[in-house]
Amino acid sequence: MQTAKSRAPAVSPSYCWRKAAPKALAIAQLLFGSTCADAGIAAKSTSYPSKGSSADVVITDRNDVLVSITPQSDEQAPGVQVFRPSMGFRNPCPSGKDLITFKTPGVKQVQGLQILPDTFLQLRRQSIGAAVETKGVNFFRALDPNTCTIDSEKNVQQAQATASAPNAPGTFLLAVTPRSPTFFTPEFAFVANEYGAFPATAPSFQLPGTIGVVRVRRDIYGRFTQGTGLIRDNPYLYVPGAQTIPGITMSHNGKYLYVVDEGAQPNQTCTTHLGSGPCNNPTNIPPASAAGRVSEKCKNEFGWTNGNWPNGVLSIFDVRQAAMGKGQAALLITVAAGCSPVRVVESRDGEKIWVAARGGNPDDPTSGQIYAFDVSKLLSNSESTVNAAMIGVWPSGGTQPVGLALFDHEQYLAVANSNRYSRGETGQTNVAILDVRHPSTPPVVCKSKSIFDFPRGIAVAKDDATLLVANYGCKPNPSNDPPISCVPPTSGLAPTIVGGSLQVIRTSRSFQSSCQ
Repeated sequence: MQTAKSRAPAVSPSYCWRKAAPKALAIAQLLFGSTCADAGIAAKSTSYPSKGSSADVVITDRNDVLVSITPQSDEQAPGVQVFRPSMGFRNPCPSGKDLITFKTPGVKQVQGLQILPDTFLQLRRQSIGAAVETKGVNFFRALDPNTCTIDSEKNVQQAQATASAPNAPGTFLLAVTPRSPTFFTPEFAFVANEYGAFPATAPSFQLPGTIGVVRVRRDIYGRFTQGTGLIRDNPYLYVPGAQTIPGITMSHNGKYLYVVDEGAQPNQTCTTHLGSGPCNNPTNIPPASAAGRVSEKCKNEFGWTNGNWPNGVLSIFDVRQAAMGKGQAALLITVAAGCSPVRVVESRDGEKIWVAARGGNPDDPTSGQIYAFDVSKLLSNSESTVNAAMIGVWPSGGTQPVGLALFDHEQYLAVANSNRYSRGETGQTNVAILDVRHPSTPPVVCKSKSIFDFPRGIAVAKDDATLLVANYGCKPNPSNDPPISCVPPTSGLAPTIVGGSLQVIRTSRSFQSSCQ
Protein backbone atom coordinates (compact mmCIF):
# COMPACT_ATOMS: atom_id res chain seq x y z
CA MET A 1 0.00 0.00 0.00
CA GLN A 2 1.19 3.49 -0.79
CA THR A 3 1.10 6.09 1.93
CA ALA A 4 0.90 9.86 1.82
CA LYS A 5 3.40 12.09 3.57
CA SER A 6 2.71 15.60 4.81
CA ARG A 7 5.17 18.28 5.78
CA ALA A 8 3.16 19.26 8.82
CA PRO A 9 4.43 22.12 10.96
CA ALA A 10 6.64 21.04 13.83
CA VAL A 11 4.84 20.78 17.14
CA SER A 12 6.75 21.58 20.29
CA PRO A 13 6.30 19.57 23.48
CA SER A 14 4.87 22.67 25.15
CA TYR A 15 1.97 22.57 22.67
CA CYS A 16 1.07 18.99 23.62
CA TRP A 17 1.70 19.12 27.32
CA ARG A 18 1.39 22.74 28.33
CA LYS A 19 1.66 21.94 32.04
CA ALA A 20 4.48 19.41 31.79
CA ALA A 21 7.80 20.30 33.38
CA PRO A 22 11.04 19.73 31.46
CA LYS A 23 11.93 16.91 33.85
CA ALA A 24 8.63 15.17 33.07
CA LEU A 25 9.32 15.45 29.35
CA ALA A 26 12.76 13.96 29.84
CA ILE A 27 11.26 11.04 31.75
CA ALA A 28 8.69 10.54 28.98
CA GLN A 29 11.49 10.45 26.45
CA LEU A 30 13.32 7.77 28.45
CA LEU A 31 10.24 5.65 29.16
CA PHE A 32 8.46 5.85 25.83
CA GLY A 33 11.21 6.73 23.38
CA SER A 34 9.46 9.87 22.16
CA THR A 35 8.22 13.24 23.29
CA CYS A 36 4.58 14.30 23.14
CA ALA A 37 5.09 15.65 19.63
CA ASP A 38 5.13 12.01 18.50
CA ALA A 39 2.28 10.92 20.76
CA GLY A 40 -1.07 9.63 19.60
CA ILE A 41 -4.59 10.93 20.04
CA ALA A 42 -7.10 10.23 22.78
CA ALA A 43 -10.68 11.18 21.98
CA LYS A 44 -13.97 11.33 23.84
CA SER A 45 -17.25 11.44 21.94
CA THR A 46 -20.59 12.88 23.09
CA SER A 47 -23.78 13.29 21.05
CA TYR A 48 -26.53 15.89 21.35
CA PRO A 49 -29.92 15.31 19.63
CA SER A 50 -30.90 17.64 16.79
CA LYS A 51 -34.34 18.72 15.58
CA GLY A 52 -34.06 16.60 12.43
CA SER A 53 -31.46 15.21 10.05
CA SER A 54 -28.15 17.08 10.34
CA ALA A 55 -26.03 17.35 7.19
CA ASP A 56 -23.46 20.08 7.84
CA VAL A 57 -21.96 22.12 10.66
CA VAL A 58 -20.19 25.50 10.94
CA ILE A 59 -18.89 27.64 13.82
CA THR A 60 -19.59 31.35 14.26
CA ASP A 61 -17.32 34.09 15.60
CA ARG A 62 -19.27 33.88 18.86
CA ASN A 63 -18.30 30.19 19.05
CA ASP A 64 -21.88 29.05 18.47
CA VAL A 65 -22.30 25.85 16.48
CA LEU A 66 -24.80 25.94 13.60
CA VAL A 67 -26.16 22.67 12.20
CA SER A 68 -28.30 22.35 9.06
CA ILE A 69 -31.62 20.61 9.66
CA THR A 70 -33.87 18.64 7.31
CA PRO A 71 -37.15 17.58 8.97
CA GLN A 72 -37.84 13.90 9.60
CA SER A 73 -41.56 14.29 10.16
CA ASP A 74 -44.41 16.69 9.40
CA GLU A 75 -44.11 18.08 12.93
CA GLN A 76 -40.58 19.35 12.26
CA ALA A 77 -39.38 22.27 10.13
CA PRO A 78 -36.30 22.81 7.96
CA GLY A 79 -33.74 25.32 9.13
CA VAL A 80 -30.55 25.79 11.11
CA GLN A 81 -30.19 24.72 14.74
CA VAL A 82 -27.97 26.61 17.19
CA PHE A 83 -25.87 24.77 19.79
CA ARG A 84 -23.98 26.82 22.39
CA PRO A 85 -20.88 25.12 23.87
CA SER A 86 -20.84 27.46 26.88
CA MET A 87 -24.35 26.20 27.75
CA GLY A 88 -23.47 22.52 27.47
CA PHE A 89 -24.37 22.54 23.77
CA ARG A 90 -27.95 23.52 24.56
CA ASN A 91 -30.00 25.67 22.20
CA PRO A 92 -29.99 29.30 23.43
CA CYS A 93 -33.11 30.26 21.49
CA PRO A 94 -36.37 30.75 23.41
CA SER A 95 -39.04 28.08 23.62
CA GLY A 96 -41.05 27.88 20.42
CA LYS A 97 -38.19 29.34 18.36
CA ASP A 98 -35.57 26.61 18.46
CA LEU A 99 -34.52 26.88 14.80
CA ILE A 100 -33.42 29.56 12.38
CA THR A 101 -36.13 29.21 9.74
CA PHE A 102 -36.57 30.75 6.30
CA LYS A 103 -39.30 32.82 4.68
CA THR A 104 -38.45 31.55 1.20
CA PRO A 105 -41.44 29.41 0.16
CA GLY A 106 -40.90 25.76 -0.68
CA VAL A 107 -37.73 25.12 1.33
CA LYS A 108 -37.93 21.52 2.56
CA GLN A 109 -34.29 20.54 3.08
CA VAL A 110 -31.20 22.35 4.35
CA GLN A 111 -27.82 20.82 3.50
CA GLY A 112 -24.44 22.59 3.22
CA LEU A 113 -23.62 25.72 5.23
CA GLN A 114 -20.95 28.39 4.74
CA ILE A 115 -20.12 31.47 6.81
CA LEU A 116 -19.05 34.47 4.75
CA PRO A 117 -16.21 36.78 5.86
CA ASP A 118 -17.21 39.69 8.08
CA THR A 119 -17.76 43.10 6.54
CA PHE A 120 -16.56 46.43 7.94
CA LEU A 121 -19.40 47.06 10.42
CA GLN A 122 -20.90 43.60 10.75
CA LEU A 123 -20.60 43.53 14.56
CA ARG A 124 -20.47 39.74 14.72
CA ARG A 125 -23.83 39.34 13.00
CA GLN A 126 -22.72 36.54 10.70
CA SER A 127 -23.60 36.37 7.02
CA ILE A 128 -24.39 32.77 6.09
CA GLY A 129 -25.18 30.75 2.97
CA ALA A 130 -27.28 27.58 3.06
CA ALA A 131 -27.82 25.03 0.27
CA VAL A 132 -31.55 24.30 0.19
CA GLU A 133 -31.80 21.55 -2.45
CA THR A 134 -34.50 22.26 -5.07
CA LYS A 135 -34.77 25.91 -3.96
CA GLY A 136 -31.11 26.65 -4.70
CA VAL A 137 -29.18 28.65 -2.11
CA ASN A 138 -30.40 30.93 0.68
CA PHE A 139 -28.27 33.78 2.00
CA PHE A 140 -29.12 35.45 5.31
CA ARG A 141 -27.65 37.41 8.21
CA ALA A 142 -28.01 35.98 11.71
CA LEU A 143 -29.13 38.89 13.89
CA ASP A 144 -29.08 37.34 17.33
CA PRO A 145 -28.27 33.68 18.08
CA ASN A 146 -30.11 34.08 21.40
CA THR A 147 -33.40 34.50 19.53
CA CYS A 148 -32.72 32.63 16.26
CA THR A 149 -33.69 35.72 14.26
CA ILE A 150 -32.31 36.64 10.84
CA ASP A 151 -32.67 39.39 8.27
CA SER A 152 -31.84 40.24 4.63
CA GLU A 153 -32.75 36.74 3.46
CA LYS A 154 -31.95 36.38 -0.24
CA ASN A 155 -32.74 33.27 -2.29
CA VAL A 156 -30.87 32.49 -5.52
CA GLN A 157 -32.56 29.72 -7.49
CA GLN A 158 -30.46 27.26 -9.50
CA ALA A 159 -31.28 25.30 -12.65
CA GLN A 160 -32.09 21.89 -11.20
CA ALA A 161 -32.43 18.37 -12.56
CA THR A 162 -34.26 17.76 -15.81
CA ALA A 163 -37.78 16.36 -16.01
CA SER A 164 -36.31 12.88 -16.49
CA ALA A 165 -35.02 12.97 -12.90
CA PRO A 166 -37.52 15.07 -10.90
CA ASN A 167 -36.55 13.52 -7.54
CA ALA A 168 -32.80 13.91 -8.03
CA PRO A 169 -30.84 15.82 -5.36
CA GLY A 170 -30.54 19.55 -5.91
CA THR A 171 -28.23 22.22 -4.48
CA PHE A 172 -26.14 20.47 -1.87
CA LEU A 173 -22.99 22.44 -0.98
CA LEU A 174 -21.48 25.87 -1.51
CA ALA A 175 -18.05 27.48 -1.28
CA VAL A 176 -17.34 31.20 -0.88
CA THR A 177 -14.39 33.43 -1.67
CA PRO A 178 -12.26 34.31 1.38
CA ARG A 179 -11.93 37.66 3.12
CA SER A 180 -11.28 40.49 0.66
CA PRO A 181 -8.50 43.05 1.15
CA THR A 182 -11.03 45.87 0.81
CA PHE A 183 -14.78 46.25 1.13
CA PHE A 184 -15.03 46.99 -2.59
CA THR A 185 -13.50 43.67 -3.73
CA PRO A 186 -16.27 41.54 -5.31
CA GLU A 187 -17.46 38.46 -3.42
CA PHE A 188 -18.63 35.22 -5.02
CA ALA A 189 -20.24 31.96 -4.00
CA PHE A 190 -19.94 28.73 -5.96
CA VAL A 191 -22.88 26.37 -5.60
CA ALA A 192 -22.77 22.60 -6.15
CA ASN A 193 -25.95 21.51 -7.93
CA GLU A 194 -25.54 17.76 -7.65
CA TYR A 195 -27.82 16.96 -10.60
CA GLY A 196 -28.17 20.51 -11.92
CA ALA A 197 -29.29 20.93 -15.53
CA PHE A 198 -26.53 21.59 -18.04
CA PRO A 199 -26.44 24.91 -19.89
CA ALA A 200 -27.84 24.70 -23.41
CA THR A 201 -24.34 25.00 -24.88
CA ALA A 202 -22.99 21.98 -23.00
CA PRO A 203 -22.41 18.66 -24.76
CA SER A 204 -24.91 15.90 -24.12
CA PHE A 205 -23.91 13.59 -21.27
CA GLN A 206 -25.83 10.90 -19.43
CA LEU A 207 -26.50 12.84 -16.22
CA PRO A 208 -26.14 16.52 -15.34
CA GLY A 209 -24.34 18.24 -12.49
CA THR A 210 -23.28 21.90 -12.37
CA ILE A 211 -21.63 24.62 -10.31
CA GLY A 212 -23.59 27.86 -10.13
CA VAL A 213 -21.59 31.11 -9.93
CA VAL A 214 -23.25 33.70 -7.68
CA ARG A 215 -22.20 37.34 -7.31
CA VAL A 216 -22.69 38.16 -3.63
CA ARG A 217 -23.51 41.74 -2.71
CA ARG A 218 -23.67 42.98 0.90
CA ASP A 219 -23.70 46.35 2.59
CA ILE A 220 -21.14 47.39 5.21
CA TYR A 221 -23.29 45.76 7.90
CA GLY A 222 -23.22 42.35 6.22
CA ARG A 223 -26.81 42.48 4.96
CA PHE A 224 -27.41 40.85 1.59
CA THR A 225 -28.74 43.23 -1.06
CA GLN A 226 -30.80 42.80 -4.20
CA GLY A 227 -27.67 42.62 -6.34
CA THR A 228 -26.98 39.10 -5.07
CA GLY A 229 -27.65 36.62 -7.86
CA LEU A 230 -26.19 34.51 -10.65
CA ILE A 231 -23.59 36.25 -12.79
CA ARG A 232 -24.80 37.36 -16.21
CA ASP A 233 -22.39 35.49 -18.51
CA ASN A 234 -21.87 31.75 -18.15
CA PRO A 235 -23.49 31.41 -14.72
CA TYR A 236 -23.00 27.63 -14.67
CA LEU A 237 -19.83 25.56 -14.86
CA TYR A 238 -19.69 21.82 -15.45
CA VAL A 239 -17.17 19.00 -15.54
CA PRO A 240 -17.11 17.31 -18.95
CA GLY A 241 -18.33 13.74 -18.67
CA ALA A 242 -19.35 14.13 -15.03
CA GLN A 243 -22.45 12.40 -13.71
CA THR A 244 -22.97 14.28 -10.42
CA ILE A 245 -21.27 17.09 -8.48
CA PRO A 246 -21.36 16.14 -4.76
CA GLY A 247 -18.47 18.24 -3.47
CA ILE A 248 -16.75 21.62 -3.95
CA THR A 249 -14.04 23.32 -1.88
CA MET A 250 -12.52 26.81 -2.14
CA SER A 251 -8.75 27.08 -1.78
CA HIS A 252 -7.61 29.10 1.21
CA ASN A 253 -6.12 31.79 -1.05
CA GLY A 254 -9.31 32.04 -3.10
CA LYS A 255 -7.60 31.22 -6.40
CA TYR A 256 -8.88 27.71 -7.04
CA LEU A 257 -12.13 25.79 -6.76
CA TYR A 258 -11.76 22.04 -6.25
CA VAL A 259 -14.67 20.02 -7.64
CA VAL A 260 -15.28 16.26 -7.41
CA ASP A 261 -17.56 14.07 -9.52
CA GLU A 262 -18.72 10.63 -8.39
CA GLY A 263 -18.40 8.75 -11.67
CA ALA A 264 -17.33 10.04 -15.09
CA GLN A 265 -18.10 8.59 -18.51
CA PRO A 266 -15.51 5.98 -19.60
CA ASN A 267 -16.84 5.73 -23.16
CA GLN A 268 -16.73 9.42 -24.07
CA THR A 269 -13.67 11.51 -24.87
CA CYS A 270 -12.77 14.62 -22.89
CA THR A 271 -10.02 17.13 -23.63
CA THR A 272 -7.67 19.00 -21.30
CA HIS A 273 -4.86 21.43 -22.17
CA LEU A 274 -2.60 18.36 -22.13
CA GLY A 275 -4.53 16.28 -24.66
CA SER A 276 -7.51 13.93 -24.79
CA GLY A 277 -8.61 10.76 -23.06
CA PRO A 278 -11.69 9.00 -21.69
CA CYS A 279 -13.72 11.33 -19.47
CA ASN A 280 -12.98 9.22 -16.39
CA ASN A 281 -9.22 9.42 -17.08
CA PRO A 282 -8.63 12.41 -19.39
CA THR A 283 -4.88 12.60 -18.66
CA ASN A 284 -4.43 8.89 -19.45
CA ILE A 285 -2.89 7.79 -16.16
CA PRO A 286 -1.30 4.39 -16.95
CA PRO A 287 -3.07 1.60 -15.00
CA ALA A 288 0.25 0.02 -14.04
CA SER A 289 1.71 3.25 -12.65
CA ALA A 290 1.95 4.19 -8.98
CA ALA A 291 -1.13 6.39 -9.38
CA GLY A 292 -3.02 3.89 -11.51
CA ARG A 293 -5.52 2.94 -8.84
CA VAL A 294 -7.32 6.30 -9.14
CA SER A 295 -8.64 5.08 -12.51
CA GLU A 296 -9.39 1.48 -11.52
CA LYS A 297 -12.85 0.10 -12.16
CA CYS A 298 -14.98 0.26 -9.05
CA LYS A 299 -17.37 -2.28 -7.61
CA ASN A 300 -19.89 0.54 -7.93
CA GLU A 301 -20.60 3.71 -6.02
CA PHE A 302 -22.50 1.90 -3.26
CA GLY A 303 -19.68 -0.52 -2.47
CA TRP A 304 -21.68 -3.61 -3.38
CA THR A 305 -19.76 -6.59 -4.71
CA ASN A 306 -21.40 -6.63 -8.13
CA GLY A 307 -21.38 -3.97 -10.83
CA ASN A 308 -18.71 -2.23 -12.85
CA TRP A 309 -18.93 1.43 -11.83
CA PRO A 310 -16.48 3.91 -13.42
CA ASN A 311 -14.18 6.02 -11.27
CA GLY A 312 -14.83 9.69 -10.57
CA VAL A 313 -12.67 12.73 -11.25
CA LEU A 314 -11.19 15.78 -9.53
CA SER A 315 -11.29 19.13 -11.34
CA ILE A 316 -9.71 22.49 -10.56
CA PHE A 317 -11.29 25.76 -11.75
CA ASP A 318 -9.70 29.21 -11.81
CA VAL A 319 -11.94 31.26 -9.50
CA ARG A 320 -11.13 34.63 -11.07
CA GLN A 321 -11.86 33.41 -14.59
CA ALA A 322 -15.11 31.79 -13.50
CA ALA A 323 -16.20 34.94 -11.65
CA MET A 324 -15.50 37.00 -14.79
CA GLY A 325 -17.97 34.83 -16.71
CA LYS A 326 -15.39 32.94 -18.77
CA GLY A 327 -17.30 29.68 -18.30
CA GLN A 328 -15.49 26.49 -19.25
CA ALA A 329 -12.32 28.47 -20.00
CA ALA A 330 -11.91 28.56 -16.21
CA LEU A 331 -11.41 24.78 -16.06
CA LEU A 332 -7.69 24.19 -15.46
CA ILE A 333 -7.40 20.42 -15.16
CA THR A 334 -9.40 17.23 -14.61
CA VAL A 335 -7.83 14.00 -13.36
CA ALA A 336 -9.02 10.57 -12.25
CA ALA A 337 -9.69 10.55 -8.50
CA GLY A 338 -10.79 7.09 -7.40
CA CYS A 339 -14.16 5.51 -6.71
CA SER A 340 -16.94 8.02 -6.07
CA PRO A 341 -14.94 10.99 -4.72
CA VAL A 342 -17.26 13.26 -2.74
CA ARG A 343 -15.26 15.73 -0.62
CA VAL A 344 -11.96 17.65 -0.72
CA VAL A 345 -9.97 19.38 2.02
CA GLU A 346 -6.90 21.58 1.39
CA SER A 347 -3.90 22.20 3.62
CA ARG A 348 -3.66 25.80 4.77
CA ASP A 349 -0.48 26.39 2.77
CA GLY A 350 -2.30 25.19 -0.36
CA GLU A 351 0.33 22.57 -1.17
CA LYS A 352 -1.79 19.44 -0.72
CA ILE A 353 -5.37 18.27 -0.91
CA TRP A 354 -7.04 15.15 0.43
CA VAL A 355 -10.00 13.52 -1.32
CA ALA A 356 -12.59 11.18 0.24
CA ALA A 357 -13.43 8.37 -2.20
CA ARG A 358 -16.68 6.99 -0.85
CA GLY A 359 -17.53 4.02 -3.01
CA GLY A 360 -16.56 0.78 -4.59
CA ASN A 361 -12.99 0.23 -3.40
CA PRO A 362 -11.97 -2.60 -5.77
CA ASP A 363 -9.84 -4.24 -3.07
CA ASP A 364 -12.44 -4.12 -0.29
CA PRO A 365 -15.89 -2.63 -0.91
CA THR A 366 -16.42 -2.08 2.85
CA SER A 367 -13.33 0.17 3.09
CA GLY A 368 -13.25 3.76 1.88
CA GLN A 369 -10.17 5.43 0.46
CA ILE A 370 -8.41 8.72 1.14
CA TYR A 371 -6.22 10.09 -1.67
CA ALA A 372 -3.59 12.81 -1.27
CA PHE A 373 -2.58 15.04 -4.19
CA ASP A 374 0.21 17.56 -4.72
CA VAL A 375 -1.52 20.73 -5.97
CA SER A 376 1.50 22.15 -7.82
CA LYS A 377 1.80 18.92 -9.79
CA LEU A 378 -1.89 18.96 -10.65
CA LEU A 379 -1.43 22.44 -12.14
CA SER A 380 1.65 21.47 -14.16
CA ASN A 381 1.82 21.76 -17.96
CA SER A 382 3.39 18.31 -18.18
CA GLU A 383 1.08 15.30 -18.44
CA SER A 384 3.62 13.04 -16.75
CA THR A 385 3.88 15.48 -13.83
CA VAL A 386 0.10 15.76 -13.52
CA ASN A 387 -0.18 11.98 -13.55
CA ALA A 388 2.30 11.81 -10.67
CA ALA A 389 0.29 14.25 -8.54
CA MET A 390 -1.36 11.49 -6.50
CA ILE A 391 1.18 11.15 -3.70
CA GLY A 392 -0.59 8.70 -1.42
CA VAL A 393 -3.61 6.55 -0.69
CA TRP A 394 -4.72 4.77 2.45
CA PRO A 395 -7.91 3.29 3.98
CA SER A 396 -10.37 5.77 5.46
CA GLY A 397 -10.76 3.74 8.65
CA GLY A 398 -14.37 2.84 7.83
CA THR A 399 -16.97 2.52 5.09
CA GLN A 400 -18.07 5.18 2.58
CA PRO A 401 -16.21 8.28 3.84
CA VAL A 402 -17.76 11.71 3.31
CA GLY A 403 -16.73 14.66 5.48
CA LEU A 404 -13.06 15.61 5.98
CA ALA A 405 -11.33 18.04 8.34
CA LEU A 406 -7.68 18.73 9.19
CA PHE A 407 -6.93 19.64 12.81
CA ASP A 408 -4.21 19.87 15.48
CA HIS A 409 -1.85 21.97 13.33
CA GLU A 410 -2.99 19.89 10.33
CA GLN A 411 -1.25 16.83 11.69
CA TYR A 412 -4.48 14.81 11.83
CA LEU A 413 -7.30 14.22 9.35
CA ALA A 414 -10.78 13.48 10.67
CA VAL A 415 -12.95 11.35 8.36
CA ALA A 416 -16.72 10.85 8.64
CA ASN A 417 -17.24 7.25 7.50
CA SER A 418 -20.96 7.30 6.73
CA ASN A 419 -21.51 3.60 5.93
CA ARG A 420 -24.43 5.11 4.09
CA TYR A 421 -25.51 2.16 1.99
CA SER A 422 -25.45 -0.54 4.67
CA ARG A 423 -28.13 -1.85 7.00
CA GLY A 424 -25.61 -1.75 9.80
CA GLU A 425 -24.73 -5.42 9.80
CA THR A 426 -21.85 -4.79 7.39
CA GLY A 427 -19.23 -2.08 7.09
CA GLN A 428 -17.97 0.37 9.69
CA THR A 429 -19.79 3.56 10.70
CA ASN A 430 -17.49 5.91 12.57
CA VAL A 431 -15.38 9.03 12.71
CA ALA A 432 -11.78 7.97 12.09
CA ILE A 433 -8.75 10.10 12.95
CA LEU A 434 -5.79 9.57 10.63
CA ASP A 435 -2.25 10.72 11.39
CA VAL A 436 -1.08 12.43 8.19
CA ARG A 437 2.49 12.58 9.53
CA HIS A 438 2.58 8.78 9.88
CA PRO A 439 -0.12 7.40 7.54
CA SER A 440 0.74 3.78 8.35
CA THR A 441 -0.32 4.36 11.97
CA PRO A 442 -3.71 2.70 12.64
CA PRO A 443 -6.47 5.31 12.89
CA VAL A 444 -8.18 6.25 16.13
CA VAL A 445 -11.80 5.24 15.58
CA CYS A 446 -14.83 6.77 17.30
CA LYS A 447 -17.46 4.14 16.59
CA SER A 448 -21.08 5.09 16.09
CA LYS A 449 -23.41 3.98 18.86
CA SER A 450 -26.36 3.19 16.58
CA ILE A 451 -26.62 1.18 13.36
CA PHE A 452 -28.70 4.07 12.01
CA ASP A 453 -26.00 6.71 12.44
CA PHE A 454 -24.93 8.60 9.33
CA PRO A 455 -21.97 10.94 10.07
CA ARG A 456 -21.61 13.52 7.32
CA GLY A 457 -20.13 17.01 7.70
CA ILE A 458 -17.20 17.84 10.01
CA ALA A 459 -15.96 21.15 11.40
CA VAL A 460 -13.11 21.96 13.78
CA ALA A 461 -13.66 24.21 16.80
CA LYS A 462 -11.47 27.23 17.43
CA ASP A 463 -9.29 25.26 19.85
CA ASP A 464 -8.11 23.18 16.85
CA ALA A 465 -8.75 20.04 18.90
CA THR A 466 -12.54 19.58 19.14
CA LEU A 467 -14.36 17.95 16.22
CA LEU A 468 -17.99 18.78 15.50
CA VAL A 469 -19.77 16.17 13.39
CA ALA A 470 -23.21 16.45 11.79
CA ASN A 471 -24.94 13.06 12.08
CA TYR A 472 -27.79 12.81 9.58
CA GLY A 473 -29.51 9.90 11.30
CA CYS A 474 -32.07 8.17 9.13
CA LYS A 475 -35.29 9.02 7.38
CA PRO A 476 -36.68 6.69 4.68
CA ASN A 477 -38.09 8.49 1.66
CA PRO A 478 -39.57 7.53 -1.74
CA SER A 479 -36.44 8.39 -3.73
CA ASN A 480 -34.47 5.79 -1.71
CA ASP A 481 -31.84 8.35 -0.76
CA PRO A 482 -30.54 7.76 1.90
CA PRO A 483 -31.96 4.28 1.65
CA ILE A 484 -30.71 1.04 3.10
CA SER A 485 -29.43 2.29 6.45
CA CYS A 486 -33.04 3.05 7.44
CA VAL A 487 -33.97 -0.63 7.32
CA PRO A 488 -33.20 -2.67 10.46
CA PRO A 489 -30.92 -5.65 9.83
CA THR A 490 -33.63 -8.15 10.79
CA SER A 491 -35.62 -8.96 7.65
CA GLY A 492 -39.30 -8.12 7.54
CA LEU A 493 -39.10 -4.98 9.66
CA ALA A 494 -40.37 -1.67 8.35
CA PRO A 495 -37.99 1.26 7.74
CA THR A 496 -37.19 3.14 10.92
CA ILE A 497 -36.96 6.89 11.50
CA VAL A 498 -34.01 7.71 13.75
CA GLY A 499 -33.17 11.30 14.67
CA GLY A 500 -30.01 13.15 13.79
CA SER A 501 -27.51 14.66 16.20
CA LEU A 502 -24.44 16.81 16.72
CA GLN A 503 -21.49 14.63 17.70
CA VAL A 504 -18.77 16.41 19.68
CA ILE A 505 -15.37 14.69 19.78
CA ARG A 506 -12.82 16.21 22.15
CA THR A 507 -9.25 15.19 21.37
CA SER A 508 -5.99 15.47 23.26
CA ARG A 509 -2.45 14.16 22.88
CA SER A 510 -1.85 10.84 24.61
CA PHE A 511 0.58 7.95 24.57
CA GLN A 512 -2.48 5.66 24.58
CA SER A 513 -4.56 6.26 21.42
CA SER A 514 -8.26 5.57 21.94
CA CYS A 515 -11.78 6.94 21.63
CA GLN A 516 -14.42 6.66 24.31
